[in-house]
This record gives sequence, C-alpha cells and structure tokens, in this order.
Amino acid sequence: MIFVARYIDNNNSEVTNPIQYIDTNIVARGTQQAFLDKPWIAVDIPRPGAINCPVNGLPGGNVYLAYATFPVPDESHASISFTRSRDCGATWSQAIQLVDNTYGNQGATFAIDPATGHIYLAWRQYRGSAGFIYVARSTDGGASFSKPVVVAGLTPFDQATGPNSFRTSSYPSLTIDATGRVYAAWSDRVSASGAAMCGTEACARIVVSSSTDGLTWTTPQ
Repeated sequence: MIFVARYIDNNNSEVTNPIQYIDTNIVARGTQQAFLDKPWIAVDIPRPGAINCPVNGLPGGNVYLAYATFPVPDESHASISFTRSRDCGATWSQAIQLVDNTYGNQGATFAIDPATGHIYLAWRQYRGSAGFIYVARSTDGGASFSKPVVVAGLTPFDQATGPNSFRTSSYPSLTIDATGRVYAAWSDRVSASGAAMCGTEACARIVVSSSTDGLTWTTPQ
C-alpha cells in the first residue's frame, strides 16, 4: 500500500514541538499480483476554487502523487499511475493510468507551474539497456493529462549493487522557471555531439532539455 501521513505546524510554542500528527490515509492498495513502488508527491499552492482544509479551515492546495505498479513477479514491466487530493490529503481520487506496462516505467517526478498550476509529470521508460524520458501535462489540476510525449532517448548511467558500488538508475528531475519554461535533467552516457562517451561508470554526464509547453522539447545539452 501507499500511505500519506499528515501533520500540522500549530505555530503555538517556542519551547515544545508545535508539530502535531493528524492521521494516516491510504492512497493506493497493492495486491499479490500488483506491487506499488517509488511514490512521488507534490503540493500546489491554494488556487481559485481551492477547498478548505478540514483541519484548520484554511484554503489548501491540491496534493498530487504518482507511482509505478509492477505485475508480480515481473520486474521488467511497470505502469505509471497518478492520483490527487483536493482536501489536504484526507481523501484521494481514483487513480489515472498515464502509461501501461508494455514496457518498464519508473521514477515518476513532478513540477508545477507557479503561475498557472499546470502539472508536468516525467518518468523513465526502460527498453532493454536504453530507454526514453517521457512527460505528460495536465492543465486542469490533475483531472486529466495529455498523451505522454518523448523528451529524448537516453543511454543511461545505471549501475548494479556490488562490493564497490550501490544501485543507481537514471531518472529525470523537473523544474519550472518564472516564465513557465520546463526543464528536465537526467544522467546520460552520451556526449553533446550524440556520440557515446565510453563504457565506464566515470563517463556519466548531466544533460538538460527544456520546453515552453511540455509538448515539444529541445535537444538535450
């Protein structure tokens, strides 16, 4: 299962802990046939039409959460799902599946446009030893999403757990600037010219692609 625990800062003490536990709520339930993995959460600011939080009566921003679902015991295929809460994490919507498990999909992450509230959700899709970075956009507060688009293919910097290493995978990170431009960054083994650099762990580099609308993306640099 995926849970969200809620706390509130009462801001009522200088000498004791003002943080108060509220409750813990179930967001999504796995089964013996479905393993839920790598949840990612983000919170928006209160916007017009925001529902007041039931705890303190103040306007609350939407809470967004995405996760991967693996069909047990298959570890090479996974879907990406999204859910939201409009009442400060008390209840959660029916999950939307953004991509099915034809391939392996992992590492969901969000960015929220501070001006518009538009949501950009990125993840990595595994296809053998390589893969793609995908992004889907919502312009209605997470009620629906556009068809996912490819940001770029990648030759990932991945390594397995070993005596002298720990497991790591190339997952994307997202952010948005004050003009609404979206930036995606990840670790890759490909040079700016498009040629593979080399095959050792020391050859990873960070690449960045950007977009003004989440639908078309610049060549990674």
